[in-house]
Amino acid sequence: MKNKLLLYLDNHKLCAYEWNAGAMSACRQFSATREGHAAFDDYLGGQARNPVYIVADLVEEEFQRVLLPHVPGSAGRKLLERRLAQAYRDTPYRQATIQGRASEGRRDDHVMLSALTNPAALQPWVALVEEHRMPLAAVYSAAFLSAHLLKALRVWQDHLLLITQNAGGLRQSYFHGHELKFSRLTAIEPDVPEPAAGDPEPGVGNAALAGTVAGETGKMQQFLTSTHLLDRAHVLRVVVLAPSARMAALEARCADSPDLAFHFIDLEGVAHQLHLAEAPVQADLLLALVGRHTPPSHYELGNSGRFFQLWQARRQLLGATAAAAALALASVAVDTWRIVDRSHASRQLLAEATRFDSEYRAVMASLPPTAAKPANMKAAVQVADMLARQDGAPAPMLTRVGQAMERAPALRLTALDWQVAPLQKAAEQPLAVNNGEALPPISAAAVGVPAMAAQVLRIDGEVDSAPGDYRGILANMNMLVLELGRTPGMQVEVLAAPVDVRENAKLTGKSGQDEAPGKPGFSLKVSWTQ
Repeated sequence: MKNKLLLYLDNHKLCAYEWNAGAMSACRQFSATREGHAAFDDYLGGQARNPVYIVADLVEEEFQRVLLPHVPGSAGRKLLERRLAQAYRDTPYRQATIQGRASEGRRDDHVMLSALTNPAALQPWVALVEEHRMPLAAVYSAAFLSAHLLKALRVWQDHLLLITQNAGGLRQSYFHGHELKFSRLTAIEPDVPEPAAGDPEPGVGNAALAGTVAGETGKMQQFLTSTHLLDRAHVLRVVVLAPSARMAALEARCADSPDLAFHFIDLEGVAHQLHLAEAPVQADLLLALVGRHTPPSHYELGNSGRFFQLWQARRQLLGATAAAAALALASVAVDTWRIVDRSHASRQLLAEATRFDSEYRAVMASLPPTAAKPANMKAAVQVADMLARQDGAPAPMLTRVGQAMERAPALRLTALDWQVAPLQKAAEQPLAVNNGEALPPISAAAVGVPAMAAQVLRIDGEVDSAPGDYRGILANMNMLVLELGRTPGMQVEVLAAPVDVRENAKLTGKSGQDEAPGKPGFSLKVSWTQ
């Protein structure tokens, strides 16, 4: 839990508590006078800039229950703001809480309006907090905080009246279900000169407290009945928080009736239930709840909360910086681990390579001596493979010719003449030197072997077509030439065409006579350089 400064304000004094590591320090009291303000100023000068939480338990706190039209969204929020400004225009400490909707008619909203009607009782203390640039986090109402106290004590009832005592008097808060409906602070007239043992407030005796509780409970019941908050048929459960020293007087004076049921809880038992170190007063209970759970502020802070916003922004920046630093450290740790792991893997690979080299040398040493070294034998095999690749053969070229003939089915081959063109000596290149690395495959130019020679194929054939179909004859011939010409490095030359279409050719023959017997022939020269 983070450190906090908890302030409890009533009409007579301010009590300051320091919340540190889940524990609350002793109370430092400052009277609501000029001297008390000066002492509080000196006190804040020695405090760290921890968040400040103020619990106001003042007589000048007003509660109203009104019905407002149900308007959702921003329009509804503006309606509440206007209604608050109309009801409490002289104080900035005001709030509106929607407590359900009416069950009949247009189902308006039940709204609880509350405000600290005398801001002058609070503003001097807030001004001193601002002067020391301390982050003011929240201003709470003691009446609304009592709902959290009842939740911690688990004493919820449909109609419950909680009665507590502080320096300002007797606080009576009426709850219907889990919602506060009304609260007021009543002064206690002392009737005993000396306080009884265990009295938290000097000048108030057990009899005075018991009489005030009994009398004010009856008045509150009549008020709740007249305002229709409580039906006459319902029993009002009254929970009284008081020190154990006052229990006997309270139980003797406050008796149950058909419409009233009292339940007394001693502060020592509450302190034990809330895991507090010692028996506190009612103010300590509320501040302990604030220190542990920190509910949202009941009253808006306005400009007074700017230092708390800056404090939150600073903590967020520090948190983001810490997260970034942690991420960077994690990244560095991961990278370091990877470097160490890869260095270890590299050493393992080097050790394995050394072991394999030793095993290779041992195997080679165990072999009988040979006439040629293994490196020379490997080179001889590479040279043999290279010569086999350089050797020309007609199969690849004839394969391509056969594929082209399939596109021209009317053509028939009559003769093929394949030969290799004269060899050209390749340009000499320097041999690669083995410096302990694997040699690349030996090229023909490195050993002076001529480059692969060009192949020449003469194709003789004839065209199987209908007599006089010169267009079909030329189409088949051109198809073969085009298909062969698509092969990279292959050139086609027409030596003899099946139909002479030259411009200077002479046309011979007589009309009505049949053409010469036989099929038109052709001859091609195909050259291929790989």
